[in-house]
Amino acid sequence: MLASAAFGWLAMSRATTYFKEIPDNIAAWEVPILLTSLVPVIWIAILIHELGHLAGARAVGFRFLFLEAGPVSVHRMEGGLKFTWAKKLGFMGRVACYPADFDNINSRMIWYIAAGPVASLPFALLFWPVFLQLPALFQPPVALEILVSALIGVFAALPSRNRGQSSDGGKIRTLLQGGAAAEHMTAVILLTSQLMAGTRCRDLSPDLLARLSPVEEVDPYSAVTLMLRYGHALDSGDIPTGLALLDQLPRNLDCLSARQQACIYLDAALQEARHRNDAAQARAWLAKVPAKPSFVRERSRMLSEAAILRAEGNVEGSRSLASRALELESPVYAINETELLKELAT
Repeated sequence: MLASAAFGWLAMSRATTYFKEIPDNIAAWEVPILLTSLVPVIWIAILIHELGHLAGARAVGFRFLFLEAGPVSVHRMEGGLKFTWAKKLGFMGRVACYPADFDNINSRMIWYIAAGPVASLPFALLFWPVFLQLPALFQPPVALEILVSALIGVFAALPSRNRGQSSDGGKIRTLLQGGAAAEHMTAVILLTSQLMAGTRCRDLSPDLLARLSPVEEVDPYSAVTLMLRYGHALDSGDIPTGLALLDQLPRNLDCLSARQQACIYLDAALQEARHRNDAAQARAWLAKVPAKPSFVRERSRMLSEAAILRAEGNVEGSRSLASRALELESPVYAINETELLKELAT
């Protein structure tokens, strides 16, 4: 990891030096080429990083479930792999893998997580000889690829935490320290991977759920822990336990990003409408969700709204909205969402 960081820092330094000299060497007509290449360059850098995670996971016996890099998503299905292309530009990357067993799980998780930065950083340096052999016209995009890949690798490798999200380096530090925090973080990552792969909340691994620490002991993951626990309880039919956990949400959201908070607000609105028939409280939760379409999927928003309409006694409005939502594109992992929409549409 340290060697990879050194390689990445060297590559980033070389690319930065090159870009400092560009104003003196680049022609005006080459500027649009450089700007146009920025988006695919970022996508490629994200893909390299996520493929590194995937290679590390496979090397320690994990099963591939899901990969997203920019607009491209790949899901493992029963009949093979399903590729999808998002209509909106995206600059996020994530991968989900799942182990066949939990033997030495912390050390295997370290390999899985470290492989992302390890892929990004040496790749940036190894690309430098290619850059040197290219005609001048193609050098700017390749230098940009080297710089972006090195930046992703360096920032991922640095131990840090922002709004409840740990960098790869931060996760590795927690795993190396061991103890309850490492057990808990591993459980959260793998349970979330199950959900991303389309597993219903009621079918989440009981062993991993048992590894989750009490909410008051793990502030950075408290809201996610609550979501996993109340989702499992409600989907398993334990409504009182699920609703009691749901009531703890408001005091556990500060550590999350605005996007994460929006998703939890939306789900809270759905659960209040479905299980308590409390349309007013559900509307209060829904009002907290920003109008920005990039924060939550429109299909999910329509599901919560349809459930609220049903709680308000507007059955026809609920059916109509749920039917329209079913016509929208559905992610592979939204199995439970689709079933609920079908229920409301009938």
